[in-house]
Amino acid sequence: MTTPPKRAPLGADLIIPGLALGFAIYFFVSIDDLAWEAKANGVLVGSILIALVLVQFARIGVKIARGAGDFSFSALLQPRDALTKRILLVVLTVVFIASALFLLAGAAVLARPSRTLLRVSVAMAPLLVLMYARRWAGQLSAPLADWAGFAILAVPVVAGLLLLTLSALVWRELHDTAESAAGGPRPQTSASIK
Repeated sequence: MTTPPKRAPLGADLIIPGLALGFAIYFFVSIDDLAWEAKANGVLVGSILIALVLVQFARIGVKIARGAGDFSFSALLQPRDALTKRILLVVLTVVFIASALFLLAGAAVLARPSRTLLRVSVAMAPLLVLMYARRWAGQLSAPLADWAGFAILAVPVVAGLLLLTLSALVWRELHDTAESAAGGPRPQTSASIK
């Protein structure tokens, strides 16, 4: 008596393609009122994304049709002891990306943007996102691993100092609100708000 082959849980493999399909549909809807050049680029990128999603759906569909897999999500939930770490990693990812976007947005809405702060903000945003590569820092050779360890410690510190610097500057929204309330220009910083 032979045991039937174990089916691979393929439901988790549909999550990212499903999200990508939703993003592509949103992308097509959001480019509707743009100029034709932007539309052409958007349609090209969206079409490639949808084609890749369809290839993934077809690949999974063939495996399920052959009996080699099913739609279960057990691969996503196993091992149970790693589930908390995975959730924390997702939260950490959202925080880092939000920090990077905040740096870019902060530099963009300054009333009198400093070119240096703008450049540093633009440079720090991808560095914060690249912090996820730290898990591979230990696989580097000795001098590179030392440099990577320094960068892993320095990038968040510099980003925090940059956020503190941005918070002390005059922001357009606060400046406009102060002008309209007082009847004239009145510089205001976040440090002066009580």
